[in-house]
Amino acid sequence: MTTRTLAIVTMLGSTAFALPAAASDDALRQRDDRIAQLERTLETVVDELGRLRDQVAVPDEPELVSAYGLGPAASKIYGIERGLSIGGYAEANYRMFVDDKTSADRDQADFLRMVLYFGYKFTENIIFNSEIEFEHASTSANTNVAGGGSVSVELATLDFLYDEKLNFRAGMLLVPVGFVNEVHEPPFYYGVQRPVTEQSIIPTTWRENGAGIFGRLSETLEYRLYAVTGFNGSRFTDAGIRSGRQKGNRAVAEDWAGVLRLDWYPEALDGFQ
Repeated sequence: MTTRTLAIVTMLGSTAFALPAAASDDALRQRDDRIAQLERTLETVVDELGRLRDQVAVPDEPELVSAYGLGPAASKIYGIERGLSIGGYAEANYRMFVDDKTSADRDQADFLRMVLYFGYKFTENIIFNSEIEFEHASTSANTNVAGGGSVSVELATLDFLYDEKLNFRAGMLLVPVGFVNEVHEPPFYYGVQRPVTEQSIIPTTWRENGAGIFGRLSETLEYRLYAVTGFNGSRFTDAGIRSGRQKGNRAVAEDWAGVLRLDWYPEALDGFQ
């Protein structure tokens, strides 16, 4: 009887020692699997951080497209999700006469302008946009024989986007006339200088205080309708109406002017309007 009891106890003891060994193997496998999973997760996180670091150092260049009649760079604010947008451009030129005959024909290098765009998207529907321009590298009145430079606010608007067909805008507006007045960024007109017709007949850059509505009536038709402070006729000269621009500077607002622009984009002629 004693021998049988010892045998049973011995067998039970062997089983008891075997169970912890099997459980230990399972725990080790689970631990190894967990470590492998954590390593894969860590590699993914490291790759993602590297990609984000590259984006911060060299951000992806978004495709700039014109919006609501403005130039592509001036429209940058409309393409972001929210927050601050900064853009701009600079323009310099060199003029050399082949045959200098008079003192007025001297060769000239001019840092013509530097433009900064500042915008802020408060919400999807409320957007501030602005353009500040520095001309001829200085504001001194005695910089050269042609006169000094200037610093001007050429655009400062607050947009309320209500619907694709009806939106509201107020502030310092670019008057929607001609081709260059609204889209006056150098890559988007031919020639080194802005066309003479767009400087004399249409006094580019023409901006005035005002308010109005704008929108897209269809896939091919856009409009802008503004009420603005008009010209100051007392400043007109024999050279034209350019001097009559008030530029938002203590503008006479006794009589307001209205301006309506329709832009049609024919489907059969891509790129034309």
